[in-house]
Amino acid sequence: MIVAEVDGASVGTVSYGGARRQRPESLRCFALDVGEAYRNRGIGTALLTAVEDEARRQSLSSVHQEVAVENTNAIRLYERLGYAKEPETIVDHWFRLTDDDERALMEDESYVMAKPL
Repeated sequence: MIVAEVDGASVGTVSYGGARRQRPESLRCFALDVGEAYRNRGIGTALLTAVEDEARRQSLSSVHQEVAVENTNAIRLYERLGYAKEPETIVDHWFRLTDDDERALMEDESYVMAKPL
């Protein structure tokens, strides 16, 4: 996980790696999030750049992630940074922690977006 800080406060994070939906020669990133008050300040771009730098350090040739079809802000960011949507969508499953500390299975129709390095 990479954490972005402003004045000592955590304002954004992105995770990378893991075995789920991993591809040969590509680093998977996931769970990019920037606090609402800190959006549109280049923090998401900086986090993705850090993941791309890590992929290069590992001598990988691309970075990829899943992004929900309705997440138009994230799609716009990824496309601006050179990521392209694959033609077919997937169904992405993940868990969300509920208010009563239970795990709820979530499901999103998602694009896989990838960027060659």
